[in-house]
Amino acid sequence: MANIADHKKGQTWNGFEVTLTRETAPNSGVQEPIDLTGATIVSQFKTTPKGGAVFEFKTSDSSITMPNATLGKFVYMPVIDMNYPSNNYVFDYKVIFPNNTRLVSSIKGFRIIQTVTVTV
Repeated sequence: MANIADHKKGQTWNGFEVTLTRETAPNSGVQEPIDLTGATIVSQFKTTPKGGAVFEFKTSDSSITMPNATLGKFVYMPVIDMNYPSNNYVFDYKVIFPNNTRLVSSIKGFRIIQTVTVTV
C-alpha cells in the first residue's frame, strides 16, 4: 500500500481497507492471504517518525476492524468529522498475532489539508 489520499480537515474520512499477503514459496510470485484471526492491530499517525502520536486507529477500540480476518483484510473505519490538526503525517501499522509474532508495515504518508470555511 502506498500513501493514502489527502484529506480536508473537518470532512468525513471514508477510511480504507488493507489486505495482507505473503508469498507462498520464495520467488514463486504466488500470494496468499495472511490469517489475522485473533490478531491485534495498532496504527499511529505522527508528524515525524520519532514524534508522539497525534491520533491512532486500533482494533481494541474498533477504529480498525477485521471483517474478513482469514482473508488477511482489515479496515481503518470512517471518521465522521476528521478534525485533527492540518499537517503532513507519517504512519505505519503493527500487527501482533496470537503467538506474539509481530509484523510492522513500512512508513506511509497522509496529509490533512486546512479548509477555509469554518465547521459549525
